[in-house]
Amino acid sequence: MLTYAELAELAASVRDRMVLNVYVDPSELDAVARRSWRRTLADAIVATRKSLSTATHAERTEYDKAAARVEQLVDDLSDDLDGAPGWAAFADAQSVLYAGPTHRPPRTGLLWRPGLAAARYLRLFDNDGGVVVVLLDGRSADLYRWNGRDVAHLERLHAHAHVGRAGHMGSAPREGFHPGTRGTALTDAAQRALEAGRERMLHDLSAQLESLARPAGWIVMGGARPTVADAMKQLTKTTQKRALFMPGLNVDASEADIAAVAAEGRRRLESERDLNRVTELLDRSVGRGRAVAGFQPSLDALLAASARDVLVSTRFLDEHPADADTLGSAVLTHGARLEEMSGDAGARLDAAGGVAATLRFPSRSGRVRAGLTTAQV
Repeated sequence: MLTYAELAELAASVRDRMVLNVYVDPSELDAVARRSWRRTLADAIVATRKSLSTATHAERTEYDKAAARVEQLVDDLSDDLDGAPGWAAFADAQSVLYAGPTHRPPRTGLLWRPGLAAARYLRLFDNDGGVVVVLLDGRSADLYRWNGRDVAHLERLHAHAHVGRAGHMGSAPREGFHPGTRGTALTDAAQRALEAGRERMLHDLSAQLESLARPAGWIVMGGARPTVADAMKQLTKTTQKRALFMPGLNVDASEADIAAVAAEGRRRLESERDLNRVTELLDRSVGRGRAVAGFQPSLDALLAASARDVLVSTRFLDEHPADADTLGSAVLTHGARLEEMSGDAGARLDAAGGVAATLRFPSRSGRVRAGLTTAQV
C-alpha cells in the first residue's frame, strides 16, 4: 500500500491528468461474486465506457488505454486477492501509476476523473498499531498481538516467588523457636513471597505494555478481574486511556476468541476516543479557537495552509464524494491529515456539517473564521 508521502507525491504528479481509479472490496460481494470479481470489474469498465458516449474521441481513447492496462493487471491476481482485504489501482493512458493490496477494505468503485480519488484512498490508512491482548491471572501473563487478521503470541511473564526453607526442618528446633506456631511464620513468608512475585510480574507487564502500545496501539485485558485492575493502576494515565478490560476474555481463550475480543475491544476504544476528539474539536471551534467546523471553513483552512487534522464523517464521505475528494486533494497538497469518523463520533460531526478541522494556530492569526478567507473578511 502507498505511504502517505507517496500518495501525496502521486496525487501532485497527476492532478491535471485523467486517471482511472479502481477499488475492489471482495467482502462487499456475495460468495459467488467473490469468485468472479474480475467479471464485476469488467462490467464496471464497460458501464463507464458507455457513460463516455458524449465525451471527445481523445478522452474515450485515453480511457480505453487506461482500462486495458487495468484489465491486464487483474489477470495476475488470485481470486481471493491473495488474502488481502482489498485492492486499488491507478492508471492513465500512458502507464499504470500504482497497483497493490490495501490494509483495509476500500469502498468498491471505478472512477474516471482528473487526478486521484484521494479521499477514497485516504480512508484506508490505519493510524493504529494493532491490539495487544493480555491474558492475566495471579501467576502469569500471556501477551499477544492482533494486527487485524492474525494473532501472534509475544511473551509469557511469570510471578516467580522466592521462598526460603525454614532452617529447623529435619532437625531439632533452634532456641527461640516456638512449636506452637505450627509453621505460621513460614506460611506468612510464603504468602509475602507470592505477593512480591506478583508485584514484580505486574511491574514488568506495565513496562512491556508501555512499550508495545506506543505510539498508537490499543490494549485489551482479560482474566482475573482483581489482577487486571492492579495491572491497570500501574499504567500511565495516557496508556490507561488506550486500555480496556473485557470480562468475556479468560486465560484459556483460543486464538479465534482472542481475535474476536480484540476486534470488539478496539472498536469500543476507537469509538470512545473519536467521540472525545470530535466533542473537543467542536467545542474549540466556537469563537476563535484552534478549530473550525463545516465543509467550507475546513476547506478554507486547508487552502490557507492552517489546517492540521481534518475529521470527516462516514456519511459525508459517502453522500458528498465530489466535496470529499476536493478535501482529500487539499489535504495532500497542504500536508494535513484526513481521518474518517463513524458511529457516535460521526453522528456528532454530522450535526455540525460532517467536517471539522484543527488549526495550526488560532483562527484570528490564521485569518480563518466562519468559512471566510482573508479577502472575504
